Amino acid sequence: DVLYEVPLMLEEEHLADVACECLGLDSPKPDLDERKAMVDAWKNPTSSVTVALVGKYTALHDAYISVVEALKHGGVAHHASVTIKWVDSEQVTTENVAEQLKDVSGVIVPGGFGDRGIEGMINSIRYARENNIPFLGLCLGMQLSIVGALLILKLMAGGREVSEHAANRAGSARNAAFAINFLTFMILP
Repeated sequence: DVLYEVPLMLEEEHLADVACECLGLDSPKPDLDERKAMVDAWKNPTSSVTVALVGKYTALHDAYISVVEALKHGGVAHHASVTIKWVDSEQVTTENVAEQLKDVSGVIVPGGFGDRGIEGMINSIRYARENNIPFLGLCLGMQLSIVGALLILKLMAGGREVSEHAANRAGSARNAAFAINFLTFMILP
């Protein structure tokens, strides 16, 4: 049932003993206690949690496979089953964000490219912040949360960065030896 159970199954069938015997090697008994505990936690969670994954590519779950696997493993580490609520960021508006995220214990806004779905991501980040829902922004999700925080703190209010001229201005920054290009977005609270 669980991929991580395969080593336990192979040990039950004495595969290592057979292979070591063919190679003329000793076959010490492996310590599989941690593996058994992990498989037990996977198969017998003691709690559950629902996390919203608000992204642009939610129709293709494999686009976020690393995030999904990290959530599963984090759940196992805490003896919890994790249910992912897939939320298409293009469908999230200020009017429906509460309905979209009302039943979740956390919100993740992962990366993405282009401006499609950005408004829904921002609405989700704002809702999580205003309702004290744990939030994790990855790549673009973290960038949008920082922009939101800056606007709340009014660090950019009235400055050159927030103006009608800044909405589509491209800029660049240097990170070590690599040039990084970015767009400055005008986002209203």
